[in-house]
Amino acid sequence: MVKDTAGKILSYKINLLTLITVKDFTTDEKIVDQNFSYSSSYQTQSIFSETKKLEIKSIENLINKTYQ
Repeated sequence: MVKDTAGKILSYKINLLTLITVKDFTTDEKIVDQNFSYSSSYQTQSIFSETKKLEIKSIENLINKTYQ
C-alpha cells in the first residue's frame, strides 16, 4: 500500500504465493514440488466501487497467471 503525506492510500499491491506439492500415493514420493509467486499493483480510484473492481480484476489475473 502506498500513501501520500496526508495518509491517503494511493495504490495497493497484491501478492499471490501458490505452493504445489504432488505426491505418489503409494510411495509418498514427491512428484511435483513447485512454488509460484506473482504480484499486481493497482491505483485507487475516486469511486470506491471502481477501486474494488480493480482489486477483483487483479486477483483474477493473478489466479489465471498461476493456472497457466
